[in-house]
Amino acid sequence: MVTVGNLPIAQIVAAQDYALAEASTPFLGQSGFLLIVIAALLSTTSAINATLYGTTRFSYLISQFGELPALPKKETKSLHIEGGLLITSLITLVITNFLDLRNISTMASAGFLLIFASVNWTNYRLRKRTKPFCPIAMLGTVACLGAVVALVWETMITHPKNVLALVVMLGSSILIAFAYQRIHKKDKFKKKEEVPHCIP
Repeated sequence: MVTVGNLPIAQIVAAQDYALAEASTPFLGQSGFLLIVIAALLSTTSAINATLYGTTRFSYLISQFGELPALPKKETKSLHIEGGLLITSLITLVITNFLDLRNISTMASAGFLLIFASVNWTNYRLRKRTKPFCPIAMLGTVACLGAVVALVWETMITHPKNVLALVVMLGSSILIAFAYQRIHKKDKFKKKEEVPHCIP
């Protein structure tokens, strides 16, 4: 509302990559533009930090389900977290330096939406334990999957190559997980008492 209220549509389209910063100039001038840019950098840095540490923490949990190579119990937690952080950081650096940022944004958006859909569906499947309000859980699942379809459809029209990058990344992830399970032939789940129920 602020952006559309301060700028004509043509100017918003011309400044689409920094429209919010541009929208601050009519009433704050160049200092407002700089302020929004700094805020965006801080926000992006915070999001990157949270994503890196949040996702790599799951490498330890995943190893408990036999989806990653097992390590000695005394070392499993720290090595998986530190190793996961290092591997994720290196892969991130490679992708950000060699792929188009639009590819990255498409993959990130689709990835988050698929995760949100999975969480909502899992909440519905475990409804006897989690006791959710089932219509909300189902609505979340359908809405997220619908958003993925809309994202892929819009990307196919505007940037078809981005869809190819998304398919390659998603397909390779599924193939690696399947191959690991086939090679090691491990049970997906351990005994109930060995499976961690939460992440401290």
